Amino acid sequence: MLTKQKNIIFSLDDFGISPKANENILQLSQTGKMDRVSVMPHGRMNEAEVAKLLASGVKLDVHVDLRNDIDPNRKIKDGVIKRVIIFMVDYFSGKISPAAMEKQWDGQIRDFQKIFGKLPDGMSSHQHVHFFPPYFKVILALAKKHKINYLRFGKEAYHQNSLVCLILNWFRRIDVKAFSRSGLVSSDVMLSSDWLDDFNRIRQLPQNKENEIIFHPERDEEMIFLERFIK
Repeated sequence: MLTKQKNIIFSLDDFGISPKANENILQLSQTGKMDRVSVMPHGRMNEAEVAKLLASGVKLDVHVDLRNDIDPNRKIKDGVIKRVIIFMVDYFSGKISPAAMEKQWDGQIRDFQKIFGKLPDGMSSHQHVHFFPPYFKVILALAKKHKINYLRFGKEAYHQNSLVCLILNWFRRIDVKAFSRSGLVSSDVMLSSDWLDDFNRIRQLPQNKENEIIFHPERDEEMIFLERFIK
């Protein structure tokens, strides 16, 4: 069984994306063993769920997205290549320009504040799109504007044989100077559970680093692992 260590930040993603995600995240957040929850303010959640999440005491991060709604045709897991192609087509068509995202993400932060009665404790993005250098400048500006001091970033690269991980490490090399100048706080290392072929690899994380691990409780295999962890 994995023992919770002080150098590990457990982050639960996508509150609001589905009733199943909400139910599982609320269950886990009540245990006192989770650290952060990312919230999609344009997602589905009711007042009772919001109240329970606030009462849990976990840090609540706004999870900004390229959309202002939940895609009804989305898949819990989708191919990386397909996502990249769709992203590039939308970006170069001007549909999701940095200016458009700045306006949209500012609105999502304000929606978060209306829902929870407070500003987010941190910022992240769905499918890590804020790592894309033109968007990284946007999220830094919004963090400064709204006085949010935590950003999911990871000051050092995490090396894993995953296409998403490789892309983000490439973006990180471009972003790191701007992050260093921003004064924002982040973990030393950031990794997502879907980059791992075995969740027990978490035991191999460097003990002298602060490691943020992202889980998606909507996914059955990740929820099963976390349920075993909290027992």
